[in-house]
Formats: sequence, C-alpha cells, structure tokens
Amino acid sequence: VAEHFNNAGFEPIPLLGRYNNVINNNPMEFGLDLTDLTSIGFDLRNDYRYFLVLEIKSGSTGTGEVEELEVIRHEQGVGTVIGRMNAPMEISGGNKKIYIPIDVPGSSDITPTYLYVPQKRLSVASFSSQEASGEGSANGRAIYALDNNSSTFWHSRWSSSPQPLPHYIVFEIDSTYTLNGFEYLPRQNSANGRIGEYDVYILQSRNDNNGVLISSGTFDNDGSVKRAFFEPVQGKFVKIVNKKSAGGDPNTCMAEFNLFYSAETAGNTSLEEPEETTTMSVHQYRSTLFISGVTGNAVFELFNLQGQKVKSLSANVTGSSVTQLDIANLDSGIYILKSFTDKQTKSVKVFIK
Repeated sequence: VAEHFNNAGFEPIPLLGRYNNVINNNPMEFGLDLTDLTSIGFDLRNDYRYFLVLEIKSGSTGTGEVEELEVIRHEQGVGTVIGRMNAPMEISGGNKKIYIPIDVPGSSDITPTYLYVPQKRLSVASFSSQEASGEGSANGRAIYALDNNSSTFWHSRWSSSPQPLPHYIVFEIDSTYTLNGFEYLPRQNSANGRIGEYDVYILQSRNDNNGVLISSGTFDNDGSVKRAFFEPVQGKFVKIVNKKSAGGDPNTCMAEFNLFYSAETAGNTSLEEPEETTTMSVHQYRSTLFISGVTGNAVFELFNLQGQKVKSLSANVTGSSVTQLDIANLDSGIYILKSFTDKQTKSVKVFIK
C-alpha cells in the first residue's frame, strides 16, 4: 500500500494538485518498487497481471488522466518495459475505486526461489488444542488458519481448561514438496496470541511425535505478516510450535498459514556450493554418522545452517572403508557435511535425528 500518496493534492503532501489555492496542471510521474510482489510467492514464468487501484475520495470534483502506466524490470542498471496499460484512462468522480490492469507475460529466464504451495492443498492434521465454543464461528477453530480469510483465526483453547504453552498445529500437504519457508499472519483484531518464539519440524507422518527440526526463531510483536526461510527439504507434514507468545500472554492465534516451496534447489543453500560434487552416502546410527563414498586423505566437516562448523575429522580412507563421525551432543536438525580430498570436494545434506 503506497501510503505516501494518500494525501495527493492536499496538505501536508501536495504532490502537485492543489497547493496554496493554486492548481498545478503539469504531468506528474512517480514509480513504485514492486520487488516484494515478484520475489516471494509467485511463479513469474507464467503470465500474470498487476492492478493499480486509485481510490477517489468522497466529494471529489477534480478530473485527471492516467496517461501512461508501465511495469519495468531492472537488471544490472538496465530497465526493460515488460508490461503497459492499453490506453490512457480518465479519472473523475468521487467515492469510488478505479482499477487499471497491466498484463505481463511470463519469462522462462526466471527461476523462482520461493513459490506458494496452493493453500487448497493443505489441511490441518492435528493441533494441541482449539477454541471451538462457537460451531461455525470465527472463534478459534484450527481450520480457520487455512480459509484464506484474515478475519478468522485458530485460537488455542481458552474458555475452559486452557492448555499452557507450548502450542502446536500440524499441516498436511496432499503430496510431497521441496519446502523452503513458511508465512504466518497473526490475528488481526487483537494482539492476543501472537507467535513469538517458535520451532518448525518436518514430520514423517501425522502420528510422528518428534520430527526433524528445520527452523527456529522469533517474531516481532506486531500484526504484520511473518516469513521465515530455511534450507530446502522434502516434506509432507509440517509442525509449527509456539514456545512463547510475543506479547507474553498464554495463548496462540493464527489467522493464516502458507508454505513456500522451491522450484529448483540449486543455489538455495546458505553455504558455498563446492566446485565438484559426487556421491557421498551418510547413514546415522545412534550418535554416529557412517560415511562412505570418499577415499584418500580426507577432511570431513559438518556445518549447521548458519554456516558454523560444528564437527570435523581427518582420516586416511582406503578402499571401501566407512568413516565414522561422532555427532554426540548435536541438536536434531539439518546439517551440511563436506569432505575434502586432493582430488575433489563432496557435499551432502544430513538429517540428524
């Protein structure tokens, strides 16, 4: 929303129009940065459409014209027009909205990083509790986290026998996706139950009580949409846990929830990709990783998703020998294992349980 244009033609932000009782009839040109509408969620390989919405105040008697409207893609300092409005449009009247569409063709040169999993493919598999005192109302049922309506919300049980934190909700996708992020919208009519400190897990099934930790963090105490991104991981069941509410209250609320997936995983890792990669197999048994597929004088290094090295081992591996790496005291989650020899570098993603 371009709030800085809300008072166009009036004090304190004249932007041409009437100022000091003098009308400025010169053309006005301005630009809006649409990066947030292209970088997250949408597949720009397909055709898409923007709408410029002009809201005309009640009682307005002025007239004007939108002479030209373009969508420009800037790459390395060069701007290319990729969409235009069909013809100039007259602006007049009051108390109405005027919608100006611009069609933009898709581009096969774009590789989207974060795409929305269609919300209709998600369902609620389980939850710690819900406030279901009003059947069919917006008073807290878990299904309202997936109804594409920001006015409704899931709320942890509060009317009778409130359940203390932490609270959780598990979402099931109708098929496996390569997931790399999620989006959470807090309740919009109250500060109650905003998720503060959270964990996100990939579960093997709806009955999995543990899962693999893929993301942790904190959200600010406000009503804006929250997003978090993580290393791409295949999954069908996603569990989000609210460990501590942002406002300190004992509740959890969620107006909407969405997942992101990666069209291509190349380049999404937070660690530098090795120049050469070949097959390296890793198997975990209890507190040990068993590594095969690497021979010679090798150095093995295990990194967390923040790029910090948490384990290392040097070994002279001969033939089909298996190298053992102790992972005692490491938290569950996703790690990157790298091996270095004088001939090549190998890298593999490891899920430590």
